[in-house]
Amino acid sequence: MDWCVEPEIAHAEDAVLDRISGTVRLNVQCLNGADRRGIADRFVPVIQGWHPEHYLRCLERMPFALDFPLVGVGSMCRRHVDGEYGILHVLDVLDRAFNGSETRFHLFGLKSQGMSAARSHPRVASCDSQAYGVAARQEALKLRCGKPDTLVAGVMERWFEQQCAWVSKDFPSRSPATWQPRSTRPAASLLEARVASAMEDLRTLHEAGEIEWSDLSPLTAYHMTFLDDDSDCHEGDSLAV
Repeated sequence: MDWCVEPEIAHAEDAVLDRISGTVRLNVQCLNGADRRGIADRFVPVIQGWHPEHYLRCLERMPFALDFPLVGVGSMCRRHVDGEYGILHVLDVLDRAFNGSETRFHLFGLKSQGMSAARSHPRVASCDSQAYGVAARQEALKLRCGKPDTLVAGVMERWFEQQCAWVSKDFPSRSPATWQPRSTRPAASLLEARVASAMEDLRTLHEAGEIEWSDLSPLTAYHMTFLDDDSDCHEGDSLAV
């Protein structure tokens, strides 16, 4: 129901924004489907981002998430605990964005340190991890055997005990981080600005279900840019490389 945006997957800012639009579209489709089946009250929206402002962008495009008791927060598995892109920083920013609501968060794919650090945050309801699954595959390879349920269950039990030990540790208290929006690079030319504007229009159309994911591309944005006969772009304008 969401498109992850870790740097290993989304290598550039445009790719992150495209995948956020894909996440918005999937959430809308799932919510509409749940509503038709009379189970919308069970729906759990999922927001995506890498920098905190990405999550705010996603939330701005799916404001219905503010009305649900539980919201999933994606792209958490490869984060450090602290820092500009850290788990706690993201939680602080989202906490302010949900101010006035009782919404709580499910965090996808946290590591042990992340679970321990986030355990006392009032917004965090739950989290999950596939670390035990990776460990089970590695153990099966080491033993040169398949991966039966008994092996996976044993690995999961040990992993669970390790997490319990982690969350029982005391960590120093901290003050909420101060968040400042990132400065954006201005367009190098009028043409670049118009193409960027066209890409934003395409993302909006995709979120609304007007175009498919395959149409969300720079080539389509170029076509949109030059469809306007009154374009202010001149032959001398070119994209910065």
